[in-house]
Amino acid sequence: MAAVTWQGESSFSLNPINSPNYNKSGQLWSVDYGPFQINNILQPTAAGSVLGTNGVNQAFNGNPDANITFGITLLKNLNTQFGNNAPGYYVGSLKNNAAGNPINANAQKREATWNS
Repeated sequence: MAAVTWQGESSFSLNPINSPNYNKSGQLWSVDYGPFQINNILQPTAAGSVLGTNGVNQAFNGNPDANITFGITLLKNLNTQFGNNAPGYYVGSLKNNAAGNPINANAQKREATWNS
């Protein structure tokens, strides 16, 4: 489960580019950091070596082991709550909207990868 998540987040990179997240207005609202793309807004306890000091669109410069360990802890908690659906929930909702379209296609893709 951790391998599927790491592969999906950064293709097994130890120092990937930190990814921006934009709201519907096109404004940057958060950044995902490191191998497991930890979001410091959604995970306010993430700090220090888990996030590094580089910002958006820069190479992760924190401790990859700390970032991966933090991500695996998140995944473990999701596994306790959602079982085998944890990889999908790592990146958001697995539900569909009123029109029947995925709320988060990445979550459904990650879930399909885990299931295969």
